[in-house]
Amino acid sequence: MRKTWVIAHKEMQHGMNTLMLYVFAIAMLVSVSYTVFWSFAPTNVFLNKSADVRPMMSLFPYIFMVFVPAIAMRCWSEERRLGTLELLLSYPFSARHLVLGKFIGQLIPIWLTLTCTLIVPLLIDQIGDPDWGPVWGGYAGALFLSAACLAISMCIGSLTQHQIAAFIASFACLAFLCLFFVSEGNLQWRFSSIARGLIDTRDLVYFAVITCGFLALNIRIIDSQFWRS
Repeated sequence: MRKTWVIAHKEMQHGMNTLMLYVFAIAMLVSVSYTVFWSFAPTNVFLNKSADVRPMMSLFPYIFMVFVPAIAMRCWSEERRLGTLELLLSYPFSARHLVLGKFIGQLIPIWLTLTCTLIVPLLIDQIGDPDWGPVWGGYAGALFLSAACLAISMCIGSLTQHQIAAFIASFACLAFLCLFFVSEGNLQWRFSSIARGLIDTRDLVYFAVITCGFLALNIRIIDSQFWRS
């Protein structure tokens, strides 16, 4: 476990120094604020005179679909570009330590960014009486959804040495799983079910299985690439 946290700490330090994380945080906060307070759509709490946070929650899958692949695309390609992947694996770090460490090190900043948007429902609470069930349900679902999106993006990114290719492939996969896949396997459908405030353990298990499955596959890919090299 200690080795995993060493990698996670290194990844968090590197992530906090990258522009993409701050772009993600600003884009997320601006998107949800605009939807709730400034847009001319029915989602505006001033226009519809309703403190409904569900339109805000519905943005999370689309934001993750774009920015999580953008954050994860450098995960493996940069290690290859700098020639540090083989070096790390030559130390007493296994593929499992690397994958889990990088996953935790990138997931924590994403979750911290997500908590920044809590200011929006808190502001809505000052002007109305929102139902906090969907708020907490939506954020719980967003935690699981972001973890699944990150695991998928990291796994796909480990198959290529090019950041742009990793981003496009990850984005395409997430778009398919969020927009076009059948309802039971649709990430957005599962998330919207939790965001209604009715947390079903089947939805949580689904996200956990997706996350653990892609992390396990990522470990196998990194391990096999190491032995081939």
